[in-house]
Amino acid sequence: MLTSSSSKVSMYNSICHAAKRIDKKITVIPADSDKNVLLKYISGEFKVMPNTKDENLHEIIDYLFDNNIGVIFPSRDGELRFWAQYKDRLKEFDIDVIVSPFISVKVCLDKLEFYRFGYNNRFPFIKTFRDFDSLLSNNRYVVKQRFGAGSKNIFLNVSKSEAIDIAGDLSDYVFQPFIEGKEFSIDAWLDKHSGLKGIILRYRNLINNGESQITTTFQNEKIEKRLHKILHHLKLTGPIVMQAIIDKNGRLHIIECNPRFGGASSLSIKTGLDSIYWSLYESLGYNVDELHFRRLDKEIRQVRVPKDIYKYDYNF
Repeated sequence: MLTSSSSKVSMYNSICHAAKRIDKKITVIPADSDKNVLLKYISGEFKVMPNTKDENLHEIIDYLFDNNIGVIFPSRDGELRFWAQYKDRLKEFDIDVIVSPFISVKVCLDKLEFYRFGYNNRFPFIKTFRDFDSLLSNNRYVVKQRFGAGSKNIFLNVSKSEAIDIAGDLSDYVFQPFIEGKEFSIDAWLDKHSGLKGIILRYRNLINNGESQITTTFQNEKIEKRLHKILHHLKLTGPIVMQAIIDKNGRLHIIECNPRFGGASSLSIKTGLDSIYWSLYESLGYNVDELHFRRLDKEIRQVRVPKDIYKYDYNF
């Protein structure tokens, strides 16, 4: 089951393709608490599901049983904490959730805690703080909400006075220095023991609403080695996507980590990081060590565009 499926057609198709490679009898169900999301009109398997709230846990377990769900792919930052918290409980019912351990998810979803983790381990995480007194008048800043997806309520390249005004309108906020440079994403996959199988780097050439509309793969051995160490310390599992910047002096700044499959991570599958297939293969009890990461020897550019779909004789 793909939860919070919304309009994530590319991810749904990637899961379907991976599932059929293992067993053509596997059914992939896109689900969402909203009954009118786009995938309802794409897949005949679509299901409406309860909201991922603690008080709905028993209802959700019954729902998963009723729909014969064995594997869950969460896809939204806002639900990761729920699935990570109850992952072990669901495992008792033979339901596996493709999500990192709860403590790792908590660190990644809290931008302030994420920075402190990086600082304590001497990793190049971008400075993140809440203290107004740390704002300097001659510097530029980024203001964003402390928890959740970084693409929501984010304000770039603002002055000290603007940053203070913006923070007053947010329920919870953090400040970061605005750094000019080349922004890129990191797709990676780690097994259930947090062993890293592969990394793909990709520049974010065009960004709309926090998502990469145009993205291009590249290689940098030095950065990949540093990321290997960082991911090992975070003790993540499954698919993850990180955001980072290389500044004009070539220095690396890690912005955030989303412990899930990213919107443009399908490009990394094309490049050899077979993250969804590996996740499903491992989840079904197979030895994922048998599978190997073979990176494509060329770079790829992905352009994400809307696509019209026509269904004839459809029962509206």
